[in-house]
Amino acid sequence: MAAMQTPWGSMLRQLWDQLIDRLEIEVGFIRSDDMPDEVIAIDAELPHEYIAPDILAIVDLFEPYGTGNEPLVFLSQGLKVIDSSFVGKKEPKHLKAMLGAGKNKWPAILWNDGENYMEEIKAGDTVGLVYSVSRNLYRGVETPQLVIKEIVKMAS
Repeated sequence: MAAMQTPWGSMLRQLWDQLIDRLEIEVGFIRSDDMPDEVIAIDAELPHEYIAPDILAIVDLFEPYGTGNEPLVFLSQGLKVIDSSFVGKKEPKHLKAMLGAGKNKWPAILWNDGENYMEEIKAGDTVGLVYSVSRNLYRGVETPQLVIKEIVKMAS
């Protein structure tokens, strides 16, 4: 019987196809069609008291952002939706919300995916959020905002 050389040692050639078949089965259990296409790396989970205006000064320490240095991404749970609407010039593509995080209120925006949440996210809901913190400059006024990457309605 001829042996095939692999990086891990040698293996009988007739067992190679069996190994490949078995690996395909095992990998199929790990990677299913139900898994999201994109995995979001989260830098930290923040409790409500940390989602305060002074977080902008901390986030600024990690600039400049760009390729290889993406903005920090946070996870927070149990935020209250104070108000929500859907905005866009031609069609409502963006979710705009005001979220309560303890004593603080934060404007938040989800770009280009708002229509997927129209029936889901309403005032009074409790949500979990994956987001980054940024500044919004509109008509010369700068305000802090949360840029939503993922939002999930939680059981109240």
